[in-house]
Amino acid sequence: TSCPHCAGTGIVRDPRGLALSALRQLSARASKGGGLARLIVRAPIDVANIINNTKRRELLELGEEHQLSLIHI
Repeated sequence: TSCPHCAGTGIVRDPRGLALSALRQLSARASKGGGLARLIVRAPIDVANIINNTKRRELLELGEEHQLSLIHI
């Protein structure tokens, strides 16, 4: 999408792309192991909504696979 800050001269990821990137990063971090006690993810509302609404299955599978307790705030 066009960047709103530079009047369209730059390019930024759309919310769907950011949501996929966030899930990949979560998966990579969970796969490293190390006994995660807590992992806090901060994302823009539209990205969080995409993850919660359209990628919920993937998120739950990630939690089950790595025995993580997921809390949605």
